[in-house]
Amino acid sequence: MGTQNRLAKLDARSLGEEWALVQRALTGDRGSQDRLFTAHAARLYRAAFAVLRNREDAEDAVQDGLYNAYTKLRSFQGRSSFSTWLTRIVINSALMTRRRKRIGVEASLDEILENQQGWLPDGIVDRRPDPEEACGATEINRLFDEEIRRLPVTLRVAFQLREVDGFSTKESSRMLGILESSVKTRLFRARRKLTYELRGSI
Repeated sequence: MGTQNRLAKLDARSLGEEWALVQRALTGDRGSQDRLFTAHAARLYRAAFAVLRNREDAEDAVQDGLYNAYTKLRSFQGRSSFSTWLTRIVINSALMTRRRKRIGVEASLDEILENQQGWLPDGIVDRRPDPEEACGATEINRLFDEEIRRLPVTLRVAFQLREVDGFSTKESSRMLGILESSVKTRLFRARRKLTYELRGSI
């Protein structure tokens, strides 16, 4: 119970510092604006890329999302973390881009590998420094990335937020605008589909 109280106090302090940073950014303080927006750039790009599967479109969606967030900064009320609020805006921007262009799921292997950052399910890869093992790991990584790419966009984004970016179920539900139970359902379906497909491939 003591640990939970300490964590709650740390979270409250973090949110308080973030709120103060937002208030300084609203006054036009460039340093505060940069800290608010650039600190989340990599995570925002991964979230947009999970929706669009295209580097240029993802970058455009992030830029549009950041612009929208900046113009709506006064609407941020601190009920969730700034990162959660900002990521939801960028995901909405990416979804709008996807609807406009009606793109399919496409991306080069290089782009996928760059953005997955080597994440693999536990137990799939033996990380011993052996050339043959490394070659096998690369192949499994390729198969895993292909299966993620084939997931329906709703499952893929939920998986990206929870398993790759490490957002909580509550944060993910806020970003996606759905119930926490729906996030859990999508995550379960994504894991089950990935497990099934990987077993067949491997």
